[in-house]
Amino acid sequence: MTLGSVVRLAPLVLVAIPGWTGAEDLRHHASFERIDSNAGLSHNSLYTIAEDHQGFLWIGTVDGLNRYDGYEVVVYRHDLEERFSIRSNVVYAVLEDRAKKLWVGTEDGLSRFDRATERFLPYRLTNPGAPDGVEPTVTTIFEARNGELWILTTENVFV
Repeated sequence: MTLGSVVRLAPLVLVAIPGWTGAEDLRHHASFERIDSNAGLSHNSLYTIAEDHQGFLWIGTVDGLNRYDGYEVVVYRHDLEERFSIRSNVVYAVLEDRAKKLWVGTEDGLSRFDRATERFLPYRLTNPGAPDGVEPTVTTIFEARNGELWILTTENVFV
């Protein structure tokens, strides 16, 4: 996946469909709520969205990771002074695995979010030929049926 193939969604529109049973009902029961930078989202250009087991929406943008609880947005951004901040503000992928671990793929590598401490724990991806300290851009995180995580970068696939 290249940057050019990523669909940018701006603004984010959430759909609530109580008791939805078919296409006919959709016209009469759908309601939409606009969530954008005016409502606290870090940016209106989005790359990814995922819902976790607690019902939070995790929204990756070009300017940080956003956690939305239906009322408020909490923004996580990279901080050079904080070792356990998110690796980059450009967030391409978010996945909660079946063990309820939240994985975040950014322009500068892979992290796992520790909910108890609100820290991002970095995971090193060995990228052949890359200079030391340079992490690949993680574009997709996928969990296979057997529970293995597949990490797609701009140059490799890691299992």
